[in-house]
Amino acid sequence: MALAASLPRWTAVSGALAAGVVYSTMYLGIHWATDVVAGAPLDVGSAAVGARIVTRVEGRSPGEAPDPLDGPTADPKPGDD
Repeated sequence: MALAASLPRWTAVSGALAAGVVYSTMYLGIHWATDVVAGAPLDVGSAAVGARIVTRVEGRSPGEAPDPLDGPTADPKPGDD
């Protein structure tokens, strides 16, 4: 979850949520530490696949930054009203 945050402003929030999930599932006995360690590569892999899907759907090249979320864009696309 923490590695899935691609926007810097959400990194701290997702990191805190990930730590809370790890702690609570181990505290409640739902998962062991080995489960958490084995799940880390799954997190990284799913984040990479998700980023690739979003990149393809939005038609960006892999290294290109996403459109800004706030304010007008330099060259608005048709239909962006």
